[in-house]
Amino acid sequence: MPTSTLTPSHPHTLYESTKYASELQTQRFGDMHGFATVATKLSSLYGPMERITGHRANQSVVKDFTGRAFAARP
Repeated sequence: MPTSTLTPSHPHTLYESTKYASELQTQRFGDMHGFATVATKLSSLYGPMERITGHRANQSVVKDFTGRAFAARP
């Protein structure tokens, strides 16, 4: 479900709380150093085996999304 900065966050579990704390730390770091930050909550799996090996036809959405962001592509 899409949210915005106006959507209140109410973490209930330790996992949710650590994710929320990470978002707050990222935002604060950006504020301190003068750049905008974005937090996303993607539902695709991603892990250390996520690399092009020729054995997988497709890579995950997270790998594609971050690869495009680092390459400054839409």
